[in-house]
Parts: sequence; structure tokens; C-alpha cells
Amino acid sequence: MESHSKPTQRKRRGPKARRVHIAPPIRKQLTRSSRASTAAVRDSLRANIVLMAGQGISNAEIAERLDCSVRTVRKWRNRFAEQGTVEALADARRSGRPATVPAAVRCELIKLACDRP
Repeated sequence: MESHSKPTQRKRRGPKARRVHIAPPIRKQLTRSSRASTAAVRDSLRANIVLMAGQGISNAEIAERLDCSVRTVRKWRNRFAEQGTVEALADARRSGRPATVPAAVRCELIKLACDRP
């Protein structure tokens, strides 16, 4: 007799998460940033991602706990793992057309616009 057992479901797994090591002074900065009430939400999220990654938590678990996408977790985890500094969590420079008005002229125009006539 043949036994009919249920086929086992295999969990779909993504790429293996990079190991993150956080030096104590950097951990202190990240903890402060994650708890600051005046910090931008994105900065707090990024700090929490890195702190949880440093504890060895999987990307999927971090994404679920912080209510964000696995792709977001992977991006910040990898960037921090490569650079190992708090500056790694800052927004990268974006390409774009160079400014046509010099900064000094722009500041002068803003000053004129804010002055009383």
C-alpha cells in the first residue's frame, strides 16, 4: 500500500542576510538615534534595522517587526555592513541637473524676498 502524505511546503528563501557587526560607540549612536523623539522617522527606522541586524535577526523578521519591506531592510543592512559607520545610513547623493543659479545669488534673492519693502 502506498501512503499518501501531504507534500511538505518549502519556505521561499531570499539571499542570505549579511552579518552585521556594530562597534560599541556606533551602537550607542544608533540606539540614541532610534529613540530620539525629534529624529526623522526614516533615520529612526534605519537605526532600528541596523540594531536588529546586529542581533542576528533575519531580514524577514525585521521587516515584519518594523512594518516595512524586506527590500528596505536588505538595502540598509547591506549598506551598513559595507561601510560600518553611521554615515552609511544617510541618503546617497542623487544625480540631477547642476544648479544654474549660484548659491550666493540664491541666498541674496531669498534675503530680498524676506525683507520688508
